[in-house]
Amino acid sequence: MHEPWTRRIFTLLALGFLLCGTFAWAEEGDQSDTAKTSSKASSKSLADRVKDLEAKLDSAEEKFKQIHEDQLRLHFNLYGDAEYRLSGLSNSFAQQNGFYVGQTDLHIMAQYGPRLGAMVENVVEFDGQNPSIDLERVMVYYSFSDQLRLAAGRDHTAFGYWNRTFHHGSQLQTTIDRPFFLAFEDGGGSDQAYKKGGVVPNHIVGLFGYGTFDLGASALKYELNVGNNGNIGLNGDGNGNPTDSAINFNPSGGDNFNMKRLAGRLVFKPVSDGGLAVGVASVLSHYAVIPTDPKLASNPLMPNLVFNDLAQLLLEGEVIYTDENLEFLSEFYLFDDAVGGGSTMGSANNSAFYAQLAYQVAPDLKPYIRVENLYVDGTDPFFQATVSSNQTVYMAGIRYEIVPAASSLKVELHLINNSGVNFTEVATAWGFGF
Repeated sequence: MHEPWTRRIFTLLALGFLLCGTFAWAEEGDQSDTAKTSSKASSKSLADRVKDLEAKLDSAEEKFKQIHEDQLRLHFNLYGDAEYRLSGLSNSFAQQNGFYVGQTDLHIMAQYGPRLGAMVENVVEFDGQNPSIDLERVMVYYSFSDQLRLAAGRDHTAFGYWNRTFHHGSQLQTTIDRPFFLAFEDGGGSDQAYKKGGVVPNHIVGLFGYGTFDLGASALKYELNVGNNGNIGLNGDGNGNPTDSAINFNPSGGDNFNMKRLAGRLVFKPVSDGGLAVGVASVLSHYAVIPTDPKLASNPLMPNLVFNDLAQLLLEGEVIYTDENLEFLSEFYLFDDAVGGGSTMGSANNSAFYAQLAYQVAPDLKPYIRVENLYVDGTDPFFQATVSSNQTVYMAGIRYEIVPAASSLKVELHLINNSGVNFTEVATAWGFGF
Protein backbone atom coordinates (compact mmCIF):
# COMPACT_ATOMS: atom_id res chain seq x y z
CA MET A 1 0.00 0.00 0.00
CA HIS A 2 2.89 2.38 0.75
CA GLU A 3 4.99 1.36 -2.26
CA PRO A 4 3.03 3.31 -4.87
CA TRP A 5 3.47 6.59 -2.91
CA THR A 6 7.16 5.94 -2.51
CA ARG A 7 7.51 5.34 -6.21
CA ARG A 8 5.54 8.49 -6.92
CA ILE A 9 7.76 10.62 -4.61
CA PHE A 10 10.90 9.21 -6.21
CA THR A 11 9.55 9.92 -9.67
CA LEU A 12 8.70 13.53 -8.70
CA LEU A 13 12.19 14.06 -7.27
CA ALA A 14 13.78 12.68 -10.44
CA LEU A 15 11.64 14.93 -12.59
CA GLY A 16 12.61 17.91 -10.40
CA PHE A 17 16.33 17.25 -10.77
CA LEU A 18 15.85 16.83 -14.53
CA LEU A 19 13.97 20.09 -14.83
CA CYS A 20 16.58 21.92 -12.73
CA GLY A 21 19.36 20.61 -14.92
CA THR A 22 17.48 21.62 -18.05
CA PHE A 23 16.87 25.14 -16.75
CA ALA A 24 20.53 25.42 -15.64
CA TRP A 25 21.76 24.32 -19.08
CA ALA A 26 19.37 26.69 -20.77
CA GLU A 27 20.44 29.57 -18.51
CA GLU A 28 24.14 28.80 -19.14
CA GLY A 29 23.46 28.80 -22.87
CA ASP A 30 21.67 32.09 -22.60
CA GLN A 31 24.54 33.58 -20.59
CA SER A 32 27.06 32.32 -23.16
CA ASP A 33 25.08 33.82 -26.02
CA THR A 34 24.70 37.08 -24.07
CA ALA A 35 28.47 37.21 -23.42
CA LYS A 36 29.18 36.61 -27.09
CA THR A 37 26.68 39.28 -28.09
CA SER A 38 28.09 41.66 -25.48
CA SER A 39 31.65 40.99 -26.71
CA LYS A 40 30.62 41.71 -30.29
CA ALA A 41 28.82 44.83 -29.16
CA SER A 42 31.85 45.92 -27.15
CA SER A 43 34.20 45.41 -30.14
CA LYS A 44 31.90 47.34 -32.43
CA SER A 45 31.63 50.15 -29.93
CA LEU A 46 35.44 50.47 -29.72
CA ALA A 47 35.79 50.68 -33.51
CA ASP A 48 33.06 53.27 -33.62
CA ARG A 49 34.76 55.20 -30.87
CA VAL A 50 38.05 55.16 -32.81
CA LYS A 51 36.26 56.40 -35.90
CA ASP A 52 34.53 59.08 -33.88
CA LEU A 53 37.86 60.14 -32.36
CA GLU A 54 39.51 60.31 -35.79
CA ALA A 55 36.60 62.35 -37.07
CA LYS A 56 36.96 64.73 -34.14
CA LEU A 57 40.70 65.06 -34.72
CA ASP A 58 40.14 65.78 -38.40
CA SER A 59 37.50 68.29 -37.47
CA ALA A 60 39.84 69.94 -34.92
CA GLU A 61 42.65 70.13 -37.48
CA GLU A 62 40.33 71.63 -40.05
CA LYS A 63 39.04 74.02 -37.43
CA PHE A 64 42.62 75.03 -36.54
CA LYS A 65 43.46 75.51 -40.21
CA GLN A 66 40.32 77.55 -40.67
CA ILE A 67 41.12 79.73 -37.67
CA HIS A 68 44.72 80.10 -38.87
CA GLU A 69 43.61 81.06 -42.38
CA ASP A 70 41.01 83.48 -41.02
CA GLN A 71 43.63 85.20 -38.86
CA LEU A 72 46.54 85.27 -41.32
CA ARG A 73 46.89 87.91 -44.02
CA LEU A 74 49.83 87.94 -46.47
CA HIS A 75 50.62 90.75 -48.88
CA PHE A 76 53.36 90.63 -51.53
CA ASN A 77 54.88 93.53 -53.46
CA LEU A 78 57.47 93.46 -56.21
CA TYR A 79 59.47 96.55 -57.21
CA GLY A 80 62.20 97.19 -59.74
CA ASP A 81 63.44 99.43 -62.51
CA ALA A 82 65.60 99.57 -65.62
CA GLU A 83 67.87 102.58 -66.11
CA TYR A 84 69.87 104.38 -68.79
CA ARG A 85 72.41 107.08 -67.91
CA LEU A 86 74.82 109.44 -69.62
CA SER A 87 77.47 111.12 -67.47
CA GLY A 88 80.83 112.84 -67.48
CA LEU A 89 82.73 116.03 -66.78
CA SER A 90 80.56 119.00 -67.66
CA ASN A 91 83.08 120.39 -70.14
CA SER A 92 83.28 117.09 -72.04
CA PHE A 93 79.78 115.59 -71.55
CA ALA A 94 78.99 112.79 -72.18
CA GLN A 95 81.93 110.52 -71.53
CA GLN A 96 80.01 107.48 -70.35
CA ASN A 97 76.63 105.97 -71.12
CA GLY A 98 74.98 102.66 -70.46
CA PHE A 99 71.97 100.63 -69.41
CA TYR A 100 71.69 99.47 -65.82
CA VAL A 101 69.52 97.16 -63.78
CA GLY A 102 68.31 98.75 -60.58
CA GLN A 103 67.36 96.95 -57.41
CA THR A 104 64.68 94.25 -57.58
CA ASP A 105 62.75 94.33 -54.33
CA LEU A 106 60.44 91.61 -52.95
CA HIS A 107 58.50 93.03 -50.02
CA ILE A 108 56.31 90.73 -47.89
CA MET A 109 53.91 91.84 -45.15
CA ALA A 110 52.21 89.36 -42.83
CA GLN A 111 49.47 90.07 -40.31
CA TYR A 112 48.17 87.45 -37.87
CA GLY A 113 45.11 88.72 -36.10
CA PRO A 114 44.76 92.35 -35.05
CA ARG A 115 48.06 92.63 -33.16
CA LEU A 116 50.83 90.32 -34.40
CA GLY A 117 52.65 91.04 -37.65
CA ALA A 118 55.92 90.58 -39.52
CA MET A 119 57.70 92.09 -42.51
CA VAL A 120 60.50 90.83 -44.77
CA GLU A 121 62.22 92.75 -47.57
CA ASN A 122 64.69 90.98 -49.87
CA VAL A 123 66.57 92.89 -52.56
CA VAL A 124 68.40 91.44 -55.55
CA GLU A 125 71.23 93.76 -56.61
CA PHE A 126 74.42 93.56 -58.61
CA ASP A 127 77.89 93.61 -57.09
CA GLY A 128 80.06 93.85 -60.18
CA GLN A 129 78.87 91.19 -62.61
CA ASN A 130 77.30 88.93 -60.02
CA PRO A 131 73.80 89.35 -58.56
CA SER A 132 73.42 89.04 -54.81
CA ILE A 133 70.45 88.86 -52.46
CA ASP A 134 70.42 91.17 -49.45
CA LEU A 135 67.99 90.81 -46.57
CA GLU A 136 67.36 94.54 -46.20
CA ARG A 137 64.64 94.45 -43.56
CA VAL A 138 63.12 91.76 -41.38
CA MET A 139 61.09 92.37 -38.26
CA VAL A 140 58.32 91.00 -36.08
CA TYR A 141 56.04 93.36 -34.20
CA TYR A 142 53.19 93.38 -31.73
CA SER A 143 50.67 96.21 -31.54
CA PHE A 144 49.35 96.90 -28.06
CA SER A 145 47.50 100.03 -29.24
CA ASP A 146 47.89 102.99 -31.56
CA GLN A 147 50.14 104.47 -28.89
CA LEU A 148 52.50 101.50 -28.59
CA ARG A 149 53.89 99.00 -31.05
CA LEU A 150 57.01 97.00 -30.19
CA ALA A 151 59.21 95.34 -32.80
CA ALA A 152 62.51 93.48 -33.13
CA GLY A 153 64.80 92.67 -36.04
CA ARG A 154 66.28 94.90 -38.72
CA ASP A 155 64.61 98.10 -39.88
CA HIS A 156 65.41 101.57 -41.12
CA THR A 157 66.81 103.78 -38.35
CA ALA A 158 64.44 106.30 -36.78
CA PHE A 159 65.51 109.53 -38.46
CA GLY A 160 64.36 111.57 -41.43
CA TYR A 161 61.20 111.56 -43.51
CA TRP A 162 62.97 109.98 -46.48
CA ASN A 163 64.59 107.16 -44.52
CA ARG A 164 61.36 106.31 -42.72
CA THR A 165 59.02 106.68 -45.72
CA PHE A 166 60.85 105.47 -48.82
CA HIS A 167 62.51 102.09 -48.76
CA HIS A 168 64.05 99.98 -51.52
CA GLY A 169 61.19 100.19 -54.02
CA SER A 170 62.08 103.38 -55.93
CA GLN A 171 58.70 103.33 -57.69
CA LEU A 172 57.25 104.70 -54.43
CA GLN A 173 59.37 107.87 -54.49
CA THR A 174 58.95 110.67 -57.00
CA THR A 175 62.61 110.67 -58.07
CA ILE A 176 64.97 107.98 -59.37
CA ASP A 177 67.49 108.19 -56.51
CA ARG A 178 67.56 109.16 -52.88
CA PRO A 179 69.50 112.32 -51.96
CA PHE A 180 73.13 111.21 -52.38
CA PHE A 181 74.16 111.58 -48.73
CA LEU A 182 71.12 109.45 -47.72
CA ALA A 183 72.08 106.65 -50.13
CA PHE A 184 72.03 103.18 -48.61
CA GLU A 185 75.22 102.24 -46.81
CA ASP A 186 76.55 100.02 -49.59
CA GLY A 187 75.36 102.26 -52.41
CA GLY A 188 72.73 99.72 -53.38
CA GLY A 189 75.27 97.04 -54.26
CA SER A 190 75.88 98.70 -57.63
CA ASP A 191 79.16 99.01 -59.52
CA GLN A 192 78.01 102.39 -60.81
CA ALA A 193 80.33 105.11 -59.52
CA TYR A 194 77.51 107.61 -58.95
CA LYS A 195 75.77 105.22 -56.54
CA LYS A 196 78.30 105.58 -53.77
CA GLY A 197 77.12 104.72 -50.27
CA GLY A 198 75.77 107.49 -48.05
CA VAL A 199 77.09 108.88 -44.77
CA VAL A 200 74.16 108.00 -42.48
CA PRO A 201 73.27 104.75 -40.67
CA ASN A 202 70.13 103.90 -42.66
CA HIS A 203 69.64 100.47 -41.06
CA ILE A 204 69.69 99.25 -37.48
CA VAL A 205 69.45 95.80 -35.87
CA GLY A 206 67.77 95.78 -32.48
CA LEU A 207 64.53 96.70 -30.71
CA PHE A 208 62.02 99.32 -31.82
CA GLY A 209 59.05 101.19 -30.39
CA TYR A 210 56.50 103.24 -32.32
CA GLY A 211 53.28 105.07 -31.56
CA THR A 212 50.96 107.95 -32.38
CA PHE A 213 49.09 110.12 -29.90
CA ASP A 214 45.86 111.86 -30.81
CA LEU A 215 46.03 115.48 -29.62
CA GLY A 216 42.56 116.50 -30.65
CA ALA A 217 42.88 118.02 -34.10
CA SER A 218 46.66 117.37 -34.05
CA ALA A 219 48.81 114.25 -33.80
CA LEU A 220 52.24 113.41 -32.39
CA LYS A 221 54.19 110.40 -33.63
CA TYR A 222 57.28 108.93 -31.95
CA GLU A 223 59.86 106.30 -32.95
CA LEU A 224 62.57 104.83 -30.70
CA ASN A 225 65.43 102.44 -31.52
CA VAL A 226 68.11 100.65 -29.53
CA GLY A 227 70.49 98.41 -31.47
CA ASN A 228 73.95 97.51 -32.67
CA ASN A 229 76.54 100.13 -33.52
CA GLY A 230 78.30 100.02 -36.85
CA ASN A 231 81.74 99.87 -38.39
CA ILE A 232 83.20 101.33 -41.55
CA GLY A 233 84.62 98.90 -44.07
CA LEU A 234 87.41 100.88 -45.75
CA ASN A 235 89.18 99.87 -48.96
CA GLY A 236 92.50 101.21 -50.23
CA ASP A 237 94.63 101.23 -53.35
CA GLY A 238 97.44 99.19 -51.77
CA ASN A 239 99.54 102.29 -51.09
CA GLY A 240 97.63 103.51 -48.06
CA ASN A 241 95.17 105.76 -49.90
CA PRO A 242 91.42 105.24 -49.30
CA THR A 243 89.32 104.47 -52.36
CA ASP A 244 85.82 103.58 -51.16
CA SER A 245 83.97 102.47 -48.05
CA ALA A 246 80.65 101.28 -46.67
CA ILE A 247 78.98 101.64 -43.30
CA ASN A 248 78.16 98.20 -41.88
CA PHE A 249 75.55 97.68 -39.17
CA ASN A 250 76.46 94.26 -37.73
CA PRO A 251 73.29 92.29 -38.57
CA SER A 252 74.61 89.02 -37.14
CA GLY A 253 78.02 89.71 -35.63
CA GLY A 254 76.80 91.48 -32.52
CA ASP A 255 78.26 94.75 -31.27
CA ASN A 256 81.88 95.58 -30.43
CA PHE A 257 80.80 98.43 -28.14
CA ASN A 258 79.24 98.25 -24.68
CA MET A 259 76.92 101.18 -25.39
CA LYS A 260 74.20 100.51 -27.97
CA ARG A 261 73.17 102.78 -30.82
CA LEU A 262 70.25 104.95 -29.71
CA ALA A 263 67.84 106.72 -32.06
CA GLY A 264 64.64 108.68 -31.60
CA ARG A 265 62.30 110.70 -33.81
CA LEU A 266 59.29 112.94 -33.12
CA VAL A 267 56.88 114.12 -35.81
CA PHE A 268 54.15 116.68 -35.12
CA LYS A 269 51.20 117.18 -37.44
CA PRO A 270 49.22 120.38 -36.63
CA VAL A 271 46.25 118.82 -38.44
CA SER A 272 46.27 115.05 -38.03
CA ASP A 273 44.84 114.38 -41.50
CA GLY A 274 46.58 117.37 -43.12
CA GLY A 275 49.68 117.53 -45.29
CA LEU A 276 52.03 119.49 -43.01
CA ALA A 277 54.46 117.66 -40.69
CA VAL A 278 57.42 118.93 -38.67
CA GLY A 279 59.93 116.50 -37.21
CA VAL A 280 63.18 116.20 -35.29
CA ALA A 281 65.45 113.19 -34.73
CA SER A 282 68.72 112.22 -33.09
CA VAL A 283 71.04 109.21 -33.41
CA LEU A 284 73.97 108.45 -31.08
CA SER A 285 76.39 105.95 -32.61
CA HIS A 286 79.87 104.52 -32.11
CA TYR A 287 82.04 103.58 -35.12
CA ALA A 288 85.24 101.66 -35.74
CA VAL A 289 87.14 101.35 -39.02
CA ILE A 290 87.97 97.95 -40.50
CA PRO A 291 90.58 98.47 -43.27
CA THR A 292 91.26 96.00 -46.08
CA ASP A 293 94.62 97.64 -46.81
CA PRO A 294 97.02 97.52 -43.80
CA LYS A 295 98.86 100.58 -45.12
CA LEU A 296 95.77 102.71 -44.50
CA ALA A 297 96.59 102.79 -40.80
CA SER A 298 99.94 104.49 -41.46
CA ASN A 299 98.82 107.18 -43.92
CA PRO A 300 100.78 110.27 -42.75
CA LEU A 301 98.27 112.68 -44.32
CA MET A 302 95.37 111.06 -42.43
CA PRO A 303 96.76 109.94 -39.06
CA ASN A 304 93.29 109.20 -37.64
CA LEU A 305 91.94 107.46 -40.74
CA VAL A 306 91.77 104.07 -38.97
CA PHE A 307 90.18 104.35 -35.52
CA ASN A 308 88.69 101.98 -32.94
CA ASP A 309 85.98 104.17 -31.41
CA LEU A 310 84.51 107.43 -32.63
CA ALA A 311 81.22 108.62 -31.14
CA GLN A 312 78.85 110.56 -33.38
CA LEU A 313 75.73 112.53 -32.53
CA LEU A 314 73.52 112.95 -35.58
CA LEU A 315 70.83 115.64 -35.35
CA GLU A 316 68.08 115.97 -37.96
CA GLY A 317 65.17 118.34 -38.59
CA GLU A 318 62.48 118.15 -41.26
CA VAL A 319 59.61 120.16 -42.71
CA ILE A 320 57.28 118.19 -44.96
CA TYR A 321 54.14 119.06 -46.86
CA THR A 322 52.30 116.65 -49.16
CA ASP A 323 48.81 116.61 -50.63
CA GLU A 324 47.21 115.27 -53.81
CA ASN A 325 49.17 117.70 -56.01
CA LEU A 326 51.97 119.40 -54.07
CA GLU A 327 55.04 117.74 -52.59
CA PHE A 328 57.59 119.69 -50.54
CA LEU A 329 60.27 117.71 -48.72
CA SER A 330 63.16 119.17 -46.76
CA GLU A 331 65.62 117.80 -44.21
CA PHE A 332 68.66 119.28 -42.48
CA TYR A 333 71.44 117.27 -40.77
CA LEU A 334 74.25 118.06 -38.33
CA PHE A 335 77.06 115.53 -37.69
CA ASP A 336 78.81 116.14 -34.37
CA ASP A 337 81.91 113.92 -34.28
CA ALA A 338 83.39 115.88 -31.35
CA VAL A 339 80.77 114.70 -28.88
CA GLY A 340 83.34 112.53 -27.07
CA GLY A 341 82.86 109.18 -25.44
CA GLY A 342 85.32 107.37 -27.71
CA SER A 343 89.07 107.16 -28.16
CA THR A 344 88.95 109.32 -31.32
CA MET A 345 87.25 112.68 -31.81
CA GLY A 346 86.42 114.57 -34.96
CA SER A 347 84.73 117.84 -35.79
CA ALA A 348 81.28 119.24 -35.08
CA ASN A 349 81.39 121.31 -38.27
CA ASN A 350 79.67 118.87 -40.68
CA SER A 351 76.23 119.33 -42.22
CA ALA A 352 73.92 118.20 -45.02
CA PHE A 353 70.52 119.13 -46.40
CA TYR A 354 68.14 118.61 -49.29
CA ALA A 355 64.98 120.35 -50.44
CA GLN A 356 62.62 118.91 -53.06
CA LEU A 357 59.59 120.46 -54.72
CA ALA A 358 57.17 118.62 -57.02
CA TYR A 359 53.75 119.40 -58.43
CA GLN A 360 51.22 117.17 -60.18
CA VAL A 361 50.39 119.31 -63.24
CA ALA A 362 48.28 116.55 -64.80
CA PRO A 363 47.01 113.14 -63.62
CA ASP A 364 49.97 111.43 -65.30
CA LEU A 365 52.64 114.16 -65.23
CA LYS A 366 54.71 115.49 -62.31
CA PRO A 367 57.74 117.80 -62.77
CA TYR A 368 60.14 118.26 -59.84
CA ILE A 369 63.36 119.95 -58.72
CA ARG A 370 65.78 119.22 -55.88
CA VAL A 371 68.96 120.61 -54.39
CA GLU A 372 71.28 118.48 -52.19
CA ASN A 373 74.37 119.50 -50.27
CA LEU A 374 77.00 117.91 -48.05
CA TYR A 375 79.57 120.05 -46.25
CA VAL A 376 82.29 118.33 -44.21
CA ASP A 377 85.38 119.27 -42.28
CA GLY A 378 88.20 117.73 -44.32
CA THR A 379 90.09 116.78 -41.14
CA ASP A 380 87.19 114.83 -39.62
CA PRO A 381 88.18 111.11 -39.28
CA PHE A 382 84.61 109.88 -39.90
CA PHE A 383 84.30 111.63 -43.25
CA GLN A 384 87.84 110.70 -44.22
CA ALA A 385 86.96 107.05 -43.52
CA THR A 386 83.72 107.30 -45.54
CA VAL A 387 85.72 108.93 -48.39
CA SER A 388 83.36 111.91 -48.35
CA SER A 389 83.95 115.45 -49.57
CA ASN A 390 81.96 118.62 -50.16
CA GLN A 391 79.33 118.10 -52.82
CA THR A 392 76.27 119.89 -54.20
CA VAL A 393 73.74 118.46 -56.64
CA TYR A 394 71.10 120.40 -58.57
CA MET A 395 68.47 118.16 -60.09
CA ALA A 396 65.43 118.71 -62.33
CA GLY A 397 63.18 115.97 -63.60
CA ILE A 398 59.77 114.87 -64.77
CA ARG A 399 57.77 111.76 -63.96
CA TYR A 400 55.22 110.25 -66.34
CA GLU A 401 52.75 107.68 -65.05
CA ILE A 402 52.57 104.89 -67.62
CA VAL A 403 50.08 103.05 -65.40
CA PRO A 404 49.16 105.13 -62.32
CA ALA A 405 50.73 103.77 -59.12
CA ALA A 406 52.06 100.70 -60.95
CA SER A 407 54.64 101.91 -63.50
CA SER A 408 56.35 105.19 -64.29
CA LEU A 409 58.99 106.73 -66.53
CA LYS A 410 61.37 109.27 -64.97
CA VAL A 411 63.84 111.56 -66.75
CA GLU A 412 66.32 113.70 -64.78
CA LEU A 413 69.18 116.16 -65.30
CA HIS A 414 71.86 116.27 -62.58
CA LEU A 415 74.41 119.08 -62.25
CA ILE A 416 77.04 117.97 -59.73
CA ASN A 417 79.80 119.97 -58.07
CA ASN A 418 82.20 117.73 -56.18
CA SER A 419 84.88 119.78 -54.40
CA GLY A 420 84.99 122.27 -57.29
CA VAL A 421 84.85 119.69 -60.10
CA ASN A 422 81.66 119.84 -62.20
CA PHE A 423 79.87 116.78 -63.58
CA THR A 424 76.71 116.41 -65.65
CA GLU A 425 74.40 113.42 -65.78
CA VAL A 426 71.19 112.57 -67.60
CA ALA A 427 69.33 109.67 -66.00
CA THR A 428 66.21 107.79 -67.02
CA ALA A 429 64.39 104.98 -65.25
CA TRP A 430 61.39 102.82 -66.12
CA GLY A 431 60.11 101.57 -62.80
CA PHE A 432 57.32 99.29 -61.61
CA GLY A 433 55.66 98.32 -58.38
CA PHE A 434 52.96 95.64 -58.07
